[in-house]
Amino acid sequence: TAAREVEEETGYRPKEIEPLITYQPMAGMVDSEHLLFLARGAEYVGEPTGEIEADLIRRVPVYEIPEMIARGDIWTSGTLIGVYAARERLSSGRA
Repeated sequence: TAAREVEEETGYRPKEIEPLITYQPMAGMVDSEHLLFLARGAEYVGEPTGEIEADLIRRVPVYEIPEMIARGDIWTSGTLIGVYAARERLSSGRA
């Protein structure tokens, strides 16, 4: 399901996908478990076919992410949690 969502909303098909982290964005207020996945080796397969939820879809080199966070380009909780969890996974050698 996660791989299909990536393709529908971005136009990229991941070659590999694995569970990354689960979190509750509003613990104590709403039970809304969110599951994030780490996708790798994505290849462009065409224009997105699903409802586009992003303002801009493009590849971003990992080294640009800290500056994007500092500028406020990346600021939503799910994206920040995902970026930090992915960085930890990829740098720990468990990737």
